[in-house]
Amino acid sequence: METFELFDLHDALFRAAKANKISLDMSEHEGKVEGLPFNLTFVVKNKKAQIKCPRCGSTDTARYIYGYPAFSEEMQKKLDEGKWILGGCCISSADVKGVPVQTMPSRHCNKCKKDFASAPILITSKKDLAEDYRDIVTSIKFSVGGFFEGNTEVTISKNDEGAVVKVMQFPYGIEAPNDRQITHAKWNKIVNTLYGQLYLHEWKKEFVDPCVLDGTQWGLDIKLTNRRVRHYCGSNDYPPYWSELKKIFREFAKL
Repeated sequence: METFELFDLHDALFRAAKANKISLDMSEHEGKVEGLPFNLTFVVKNKKAQIKCPRCGSTDTARYIYGYPAFSEEMQKKLDEGKWILGGCCISSADVKGVPVQTMPSRHCNKCKKDFASAPILITSKKDLAEDYRDIVTSIKFSVGGFFEGNTEVTISKNDEGAVVKVMQFPYGIEAPNDRQITHAKWNKIVNTLYGQLYLHEWKKEFVDPCVLDGTQWGLDIKLTNRRVRHYCGSNDYPPYWSELKKIFREFAKL
């Protein structure tokens, strides 16, 4: 096809997506000067279509339906297609700040057969205390890099005004932005994205490809109240929501 024809297809695709309330995100290519638009990868931002299993990355997932089912042809069709799955009538919950919160998963992965998308609730081993992760996160540190490419570290620490963002880049001598204060709303958006959209509480802790030497290493450290921590890391292997994770921190540093 001629170049102008590919541009026409590109424009038509974006118009059709907009008409169907789907956004096509090409932000990963910001600042790049090579490559025509139709040669670049974009991410489809249709939330229902892009719900990925945090364990295997498959988008072939089913929505849990709880309660006594009122069967119909439409319900049976969605069950047969793997879009819905019956979860039964017994629904468990936990008391968080005096409010009962459902702890059952809301999605099921048809590929790896794992459940996910439960509320981000931390329940003590004695089951006498339940806390929402989004209420108890105090600090988020993300680092990524390698031996040849250097390392970038972004730390976001909650404070009375919202949170302060500190960026460090290695090797030393690379200029990093000054510390930046962000609002409570921005801090809440970051934490809600991690736990409400990326299902961080359901990630495995380590992602490693043993067949690759050197390469890229990364880490994500979450500090909670009462000196509790959650650590996620990887070496040349990444979680299914890797691009979404990097996008959170790309606002503060070049990654």
